[in-house]
Amino acid sequence: MQFNCEIQQRFEAVQQKNTFEIFNKIIKDMANQDSDLLILMSLEQDVHRVQDRFHKILYDNAHAFLSKQKMNNRFSVGFLSQIYADLALTSISFTLKHAENEKLLEEQTDFMNLMQEVIISNVKQ
Repeated sequence: MQFNCEIQQRFEAVQQKNTFEIFNKIIKDMANQDSDLLILMSLEQDVHRVQDRFHKILYDNAHAFLSKQKMNNRFSVGFLSQIYADLALTSISFTLKHAENEKLLEEQTDFMNLMQEVIISNVKQ
């Protein structure tokens, strides 16, 4: 529930132009819980795996956000939502594995914000 709430805040921040601050908050929160989340994300359990749940939350929030946007139809909402969820989940895994390295986390945050800006600027009308 906390993860879903934070992802919703991230998408709301896109319209408020404070995505960097929200993304940093999410990364810091995850870094503080790194060992627990890393263990949970590595568990191999059928449909209930934490990674699958996180991916679904990321996909659903991206899909809901993108569905409300005026898009140029260059890419489908489903495709963009999938790419976003995949990249975000990779970013989360990276954060958990490198939580102690502030420089790497800053680079990762900067890159993810850049990716988001590029994607949004190229799909809006």
